[in-house]
Amino acid sequence: MYKLLTFESWVTRNTWYTYAKKFVERVPYMLVDRSPCTDPFFDPFAFSSERRPLISGLCRARKNFNVGDIYIYVTRIDKSILKDLDIANIIYSPTYFGVAALRIKKVYDSHEEASLAFTPRRYIVYPNLTPYPPNLAFNSCGSKVSPEAAVDKDSCIIFDEKRRPRIPGESSVDQWKAHYNEYYIRQRNRSLRAAECEIVSLDDKEALKLDTHSAPILTNNDWDGMQLNVQGLNLTDDVGSRLVGRIAKSE
Repeated sequence: MYKLLTFESWVTRNTWYTYAKKFVERVPYMLVDRSPCTDPFFDPFAFSSERRPLISGLCRARKNFNVGDIYIYVTRIDKSILKDLDIANIIYSPTYFGVAALRIKKVYDSHEEASLAFTPRRYIVYPNLTPYPPNLAFNSCGSKVSPEAAVDKDSCIIFDEKRRPRIPGESSVDQWKAHYNEYYIRQRNRSLRAAECEIVSLDDKEALKLDTHSAPILTNNDWDGMQLNVQGLNLTDDVGSRLVGRIAKSE
C-alpha cells in the first residue's frame, strides 16, 4: 500500500522559513519536521547507507503500521515564500515539496522497544549525541533539565499552551519541555508503536530530498486532484510509484 502524508517543515510558514534561513547552523535542513520530536524522522545526519528512518505516530497518533507499506511525505509551501524560492505561484492549488518515500521494514510494539534497537549517535542538529531518535517519546521530561532525545529549543518550533506556534527566541524552556511532555502523554495514553523504515530507491537514487533546491514541486494534480487531509490518502500503485519516481529522480 502507498500512503501519502503531509508534515510541517520549515517552509510551511513564512516566519519559520525566515528563521531557518537566518540560522542555518541551527536548521541545516529545511525539509524536516519542525517539532522537538521530529516525526517522520529521516535520519538526516547519517550516511546514506546507515540511515534508519523512523515513523512513530506522534503527529497523528497513527499506529496501524504494516511491513512493506510505503509512506510518501510531502510538505506544504507557504505561498508568501514562493518568490524567494524562485517557484512560480500556482494560485488555485496548494504547493508542496515532495520530500521522502519510506518503506516500512520492522514494526516495534512500543517506543521504548524501538529505542533499544538504536545506539547513541548524532540523530539531530543539537545536541549532537542522543541515545535514540527524537520521535521516540516514552520518558517524561519531568524535572529534568531537558528531554532525553528531543531537538534543542533553538532548532525547533514549539506550540504554546494556547496552541500558538513560537519560533526560537519567542519560546521559553518551560514551554519547550511542556510541548515535549504532550507528545510523551500522547504516546503513553495511546500505546503508540514505531515503524523503522528504509528509503525507497530507484536506479540507485534515494527518494529523499532534504533541501529546497533538489525537492520536486507538487500539487494536488500529482495525486489526481484529491485533497489531502490529516490522516493522509491511500494511493493506487500507479500514482504512488509515479510520486516515488518524482522524488527519487529530481535534482
